[in-house]
Amino acid sequence: MDDLEVVFSPAARREIKKLARDTQRLVLETLEELQKTPRPRGVEKIQGHPDFYRIKAGHDHRIIYHILRERLLVVLVIRDRKDAYKGLDDLDGKLGAALQSIDEQMRVNLGLGAR
Repeated sequence: MDDLEVVFSPAARREIKKLARDTQRLVLETLEELQKTPRPRGVEKIQGHPDFYRIKAGHDHRIIYHILRERLLVVLVIRDRKDAYKGLDDLDGKLGAALQSIDEQMRVNLGLGAR
């Protein structure tokens, strides 16, 4: 199986920038493993949202993500474990917004402009 491409929602990108360097390193190491094995031992589905997963990153952080067509891993949330599950009522909406933002960024990068 080829490695998945990992993309960050705008919110996840902001969240990772706020983390301490050592925590960022732990998160990135976890994401590198997810790229190779998107459903490793220890991963759990989010209760009430069976298409979304969470995994520990280090001791105190959680990564919440979605696997799109077994080719793309979309990281939606990177937070401390005590705050990781707040505001997850609309994960499908967050995923849609993230994919739209990613699509617009790709269009800009390709010189096609935003829609």
